[in-house]
Amino acid sequence: MVNDLVSALLLAVLLALFLWRAFRRGKASEPKSSASYIVLRKVNDADGSRLLEASLTSGGDVLIEGLDHGDGVERIFGEREYEWKWTIPASGVPALLRALDATGNVLAALGERFSGEDAAGLSEFLESHAIPHDRWSRTGD
Repeated sequence: MVNDLVSALLLAVLLALFLWRAFRRGKASEPKSSASYIVLRKVNDADGSRLLEASLTSGGDVLIEGLDHGDGVERIFGEREYEWKWTIPASGVPALLRALDATGNVLAALGERFSGEDAAGLSEFLESHAIPHDRWSRTGD
């Protein structure tokens, strides 16, 4: 009973956080991408939910933010939630574009290469192409 209550409360907090972030970005009723924001993956299935977004900061950094929640995360990490952020500094964006064999909008290029199930390869891509980036992550409810 207590676990059900805690799970329901956590789900409500996550939903509120997601809606607040969408509202803050002005994306609650807009398409899933723009010149400064793109959703690379948004999945809800029997294993839980997986969300991966990329955005540009006012300074030109690329932020890649992910949040996975549910049974699939628990099987891997022993916790039901995994959240992470990768920051590619503005100085690393030209190298990222070269590695993507793209010019112009870096978010569009990321979306073209790493949308949906292809998003799983993004971390390895950054490492194998020596794209400079900082990583932060946490597990736990």
